[in-house]
Amino acid sequence: MTKPSRNPIAFLSYVRDDDAHDLGAVTKFRERLEGEVKVQSGQRFEIFQDRNDIRWGQYWQQRIVETLAEATFLIPITTPSFLVSPACRAELETFIRMEQTLGLNKLILPVYYVSCDAIEQGDKDDPLVAAIRQRNWTDWRPFRFTPFDQTELRAELAGLAKSIKATMQELAVIAEASRSMAVAPKPDRDAIQSSVVHAAADQEVGNPSRTKVDNPSAEYSTDVSYWVYTSEFDEVIAASELAGDSNETIHLQTDLAGEIASLKRRHLIFFQSIQITTNQRDTAVTLLLDNSGSLRSYKIRPMAAWTAILSEWFEIAGIKYEVLGYTTRSWKGGQSREKWMENGKPPNPGRLCDLRHIVYKSFDDPGSNIATNCAIMMREALLKENIDGEALLWAKERLEKQSAKQKILFVLSDGAPLDDCTSSYNPRDFLARHLAAVAISIEKAKKIELRAVGLDYDNPFYSVSNEVDTSKLGVPILEYVFDANYREAVRMKTISGDGSRK
Repeated sequence: MTKPSRNPIAFLSYVRDDDAHDLGAVTKFRERLEGEVKVQSGQRFEIFQDRNDIRWGQYWQQRIVETLAEATFLIPITTPSFLVSPACRAELETFIRMEQTLGLNKLILPVYYVSCDAIEQGDKDDPLVAAIRQRNWTDWRPFRFTPFDQTELRAELAGLAKSIKATMQELAVIAEASRSMAVAPKPDRDAIQSSVVHAAADQEVGNPSRTKVDNPSAEYSTDVSYWVYTSEFDEVIAASELAGDSNETIHLQTDLAGEIASLKRRHLIFFQSIQITTNQRDTAVTLLLDNSGSLRSYKIRPMAAWTAILSEWFEIAGIKYEVLGYTTRSWKGGQSREKWMENGKPPNPGRLCDLRHIVYKSFDDPGSNIATNCAIMMREALLKENIDGEALLWAKERLEKQSAKQKILFVLSDGAPLDDCTSSYNPRDFLARHLAAVAISIEKAKKIELRAVGLDYDNPFYSVSNEVDTSKLGVPILEYVFDANYREAVRMKTISGDGSRK
């Protein structure tokens, strides 16, 4: 079997016996749909069909971690046999997880081929049935026995092809936004400080309760207020729910283990200098991780690895800690933007995207799963845009509930807040002003120690900030929590070459 091409493709998920019983009608459907998409888009569109009972799940991992511009779809040919087939169910589950990570619900295109009692009756105990029912499926039951040269059938195929073409175009736009985010220019510290931080001292802070969608005619002050268009599509989600299939997970865990081992060798002398005391047991630490698209490629690996290493030290010391991440569910605003457009695009909509706040480890979770969850962090499709102010409030409120004497909130980020949709339709520095105001309010309250670690970035929003090379990301955190005297440890030892300091 030849490997699929790099053009946009789809996987046909079906039961071979169904195709055989209908004398190859499913195969004929696949061939006609391929041709129709190519006619409408001018682009080759391969629908990959496993007709020889050969496992092809290995190709999914390769496709779903690549650029979104190379769109990958699943076309489940839904029949009673499909719903009880372990292989077909596994294929559908894989794409549901992919959609969840990407913040899309347009990559699964069900074709309702033979009536199913579970679908007709709405089986509430079967999440896959619910997933199929929630989508705009193509009802092929009236055409099952119709010759493929009939006009009515060809028109139905054309409608499905049109939907695929539209989604391909949408994904191309999203992919362009993703590439732009990954190469975003480094923010100018002086410009941010002069135009944002000082002006934000009196800005209203707190979780935004007002939304434009609830009160579209409201005129909020563009100088001191922060609001959202809608919070309907925001989510707080456990990292485990964003995992890919087992093959991808194993691959990421292997990469993470290698990165952790490399960092431990590189910083051996520093780790030897750390001293654990009983005083640290009355400490609670939150790691708040920027999971934005600019971390793709070389930055996300050390962030994930250092998070796992920091967790090991906190576990050894008996320190209470949690690990949180923040990004958005979609590029280009997602469902929030769609709702805003449906409502006539009112001006100054406020935050105009779907938040995704990720719990890699809560204070109550065991530390045994943190490495697995850190590997999930390395899924590049997860990394999108970033609304720092609301994430900081979220982390702060969770940390305040802890009873520890010392509470430390570390923010690990590589840039200023950035969401293309919000920035395009609101006053200048709308997101940056809010982040600055939230940071100032936390620092003034003095209930939590707020410290920032910038990845190749001198973060202007925080009074205490360390700019570090990505390979040293966890060093200032361990230095502060354990009072490790790194410079003295290095001075007292002989180091050859570039040693272990870098």
